[in-house]
Amino acid sequence: MISKIQLAKISKFTRRIYEKLDYAHGIDHVNKVVRYSRFLAKKENANARICEAAAWLHDVGYSIETKAHTTHSEKIATKLL
Repeated sequence: MISKIQLAKISKFTRRIYEKLDYAHGIDHVNKVVRYSRFLAKKENANARICEAAAWLHDVGYSIETKAHTTHSEKIATKLL
Protein backbone atom coordinates (compact mmCIF):
# COMPACT_ATOMS: atom_id res chain seq x y z
CA MET A 1 0.00 0.00 0.00
CA ILE A 2 1.18 3.48 -0.82
CA SER A 3 0.19 6.31 1.49
CA LYS A 4 -0.89 9.77 0.35
CA ILE A 5 2.33 11.12 1.81
CA GLN A 6 4.47 8.65 -0.15
CA LEU A 7 2.60 9.48 -3.35
CA ALA A 8 3.11 13.21 -2.77
CA LYS A 9 6.85 12.66 -2.23
CA ILE A 10 7.09 10.55 -5.40
CA SER A 11 5.22 13.21 -7.37
CA LYS A 12 7.39 16.03 -6.05
CA PHE A 13 10.63 14.12 -6.65
CA THR A 14 9.76 13.00 -10.18
CA ARG A 15 8.30 16.36 -11.30
CA ARG A 16 11.71 17.95 -10.84
CA ILE A 17 13.23 15.29 -13.07
CA TYR A 18 10.55 15.30 -15.77
CA GLU A 19 10.71 19.09 -16.11
CA LYS A 20 14.28 18.68 -17.42
CA LEU A 21 13.59 15.87 -19.91
CA ASP A 22 12.70 16.11 -23.60
CA TYR A 23 9.13 16.58 -24.81
CA ALA A 24 8.53 12.86 -25.41
CA HIS A 25 9.47 11.98 -21.84
CA GLY A 26 8.95 15.27 -20.05
CA ILE A 27 6.39 16.68 -17.66
CA ASP A 28 3.57 16.95 -20.23
CA HIS A 29 3.96 13.27 -21.10
CA VAL A 30 4.01 12.10 -17.50
CA ASN A 31 1.02 14.28 -16.59
CA LYS A 32 -0.97 12.52 -19.33
CA VAL A 33 0.16 9.12 -18.10
CA VAL A 34 -0.85 10.03 -14.53
CA ARG A 35 -4.30 11.14 -15.71
CA TYR A 36 -4.73 7.89 -17.68
CA SER A 37 -3.59 5.86 -14.69
CA ARG A 38 -6.26 7.46 -12.50
CA PHE A 39 -8.93 6.83 -15.14
CA LEU A 40 -7.91 3.20 -15.62
CA ALA A 41 -7.62 2.55 -11.89
CA LYS A 42 -11.17 3.74 -11.42
CA LYS A 43 -12.48 1.83 -14.44
CA GLU A 44 -10.75 -1.41 -13.43
CA ASN A 45 -11.32 -1.01 -9.67
CA ALA A 46 -7.55 -1.05 -9.09
CA ASN A 47 -5.54 0.61 -6.35
CA ALA A 48 -5.36 4.20 -7.58
CA ARG A 49 -2.27 5.14 -5.56
CA ILE A 50 -0.27 2.20 -6.85
CA CYS A 51 -1.29 2.99 -10.43
CA GLU A 52 -0.44 6.65 -10.01
CA ALA A 53 2.93 5.90 -8.41
CA ALA A 54 3.77 3.62 -11.33
CA ALA A 55 2.80 6.39 -13.74
CA TRP A 56 5.05 8.92 -12.02
CA LEU A 57 7.97 6.50 -11.96
CA HIS A 58 7.69 4.79 -15.35
CA ASP A 59 10.16 7.00 -17.29
CA VAL A 60 12.16 8.56 -14.47
CA GLY A 61 15.23 6.52 -15.50
CA TYR A 62 15.57 8.65 -18.63
CA SER A 63 17.32 11.18 -16.41
CA ILE A 64 20.22 8.73 -16.11
CA GLU A 65 20.33 6.91 -19.45
CA THR A 66 17.92 6.54 -22.34
CA LYS A 67 18.86 3.03 -23.53
CA ALA A 68 18.50 1.33 -20.16
CA HIS A 69 15.95 3.73 -18.70
CA THR A 70 13.66 0.93 -17.57
CA THR A 71 16.38 -0.58 -15.39
CA HIS A 72 17.17 2.81 -13.89
CA SER A 73 13.46 3.56 -13.38
CA GLU A 74 13.11 0.28 -11.51
CA LYS A 75 16.07 1.08 -9.24
CA ILE A 76 14.75 4.56 -8.46
CA ALA A 77 11.25 3.18 -7.80
CA THR A 78 12.65 0.53 -5.46
CA LYS A 79 14.43 3.19 -3.41
CA LEU A 80 11.34 5.40 -3.20
CA LEU A 81 8.92 2.62 -2.36
